[in-house]
Amino acid sequence: MPTIGLRHRCRFRQLTRPRSDRHDTLDTCLEDRDAKGHVSNGDQAVVHSVNTAGPATHALVVGCGFYPHLPGGDSPVQCPDPDGLGQLSSPPVSARAVADWLVTEYNDPVKPLATLSLLLSEQQSSKYRNPSTGQVHDVVRATAPNVLAAVKNWYERADADANHRTIFYYCGHGTAQGTDTALILADFCGQPMNELDGALDFGKLYAGMERIKASEQVYFVDACRASTDTLIEAADFAGQVALTPKKRDPTLPKRLAALYYAALAGDLAYGLPGQPSLFTGNLLKSLRGAASAQDPAQPGVWKVDTAEMKKAIDYFMNRPIEKGEQVPVQVASVGELATIFFHTIPGIPNVPVFVGCDPEADNATVDFACHRNGVSVDTRPMAQIDPAKPEAEWEIELPAGDGYMFSATKVGGASKQNGPRPIGPTHGVVVIK
Repeated sequence: MPTIGLRHRCRFRQLTRPRSDRHDTLDTCLEDRDAKGHVSNGDQAVVHSVNTAGPATHALVVGCGFYPHLPGGDSPVQCPDPDGLGQLSSPPVSARAVADWLVTEYNDPVKPLATLSLLLSEQQSSKYRNPSTGQVHDVVRATAPNVLAAVKNWYERADADANHRTIFYYCGHGTAQGTDTALILADFCGQPMNELDGALDFGKLYAGMERIKASEQVYFVDACRASTDTLIEAADFAGQVALTPKKRDPTLPKRLAALYYAALAGDLAYGLPGQPSLFTGNLLKSLRGAASAQDPAQPGVWKVDTAEMKKAIDYFMNRPIEKGEQVPVQVASVGELATIFFHTIPGIPNVPVFVGCDPEADNATVDFACHRNGVSVDTRPMAQIDPAKPEAEWEIELPAGDGYMFSATKVGGASKQNGPRPIGPTHGVVVIK
């Protein structure tokens, strides 16, 4: 499989709206850590907390890119058989982008964000500045003990109300074998005789969440699902168990879960060095409007639900990545997919629009322009063409609506047009002939 300049997270190698005034921001106290970066007491992973009355959302975000015991790490204890795993730069960037989106853009008036826990492992550790409050937080390192503690605290907060919603996001190395999925954390291989002591058994976590009162649960696992010798030889051990499976109390509402994987079982997941991963970038694009639809009961109100998110992510994951080529890098998949109204767009959603010529070669020789009702909206002059991808389409984001006109003009030549036409989610494709 071509790497197209990307680095994958697997065994083989290697992207505002202020929070409501009705919520009072709480300061989170910082507790001491031991020499290994483990939290000694308290819940230091919380980087955003607000008072809410009634149902709310509790999120846990983990991004693991720096692995001290893998090649390129700084620990004297190195993994004797790293299974091709190494250092990553995309996961911490991806996790920070998701955390920022949750704090500044996530909008569910019925279940507002109450808490966000963030754990990272990055080459150069840095603090997290809450983009809503401006408060600066130390970031808890994404080791197995710290993640287990964060899961426990996250669980206890969400277990207070059957109408709560949970969000779990992980980006980093991962491996899977059959029904077992190990999420590789920063201290992986810290004990060479028990490598997976530094991993989280995601299958057990997901099964264990059956027992929690919170009835709406959304999961994003942005990691490879290819198998490794380590997992195969571990004989049903896929890492630390945060929650043991238990049947749900029959008096509680049914669990509604949406579980998104960045890759198919057995496949790889890719990340752009120093940028959000392919999956996370397209997830955020979907959440910002591409996966929205008007609520039939509330005309003019645009909502994102988990089913539309899957459709939008699928589409963008299969967009061309290099000039004119359809490159099947990875295919996202789902475990369960209950329909949950997840997010309300404030105002009109922005929709990705891809503008190109037929023949495609003309993309490299024209100035593109977009007008709406006679008013210029945006342009792409030839001077802005990427020399590495001269025949690539012009990608822009436009507010959903009618009356868009698109044109392609050759220097000193004729202009061709497409429109007027409407633009709406999930995306627009404009072909100018």
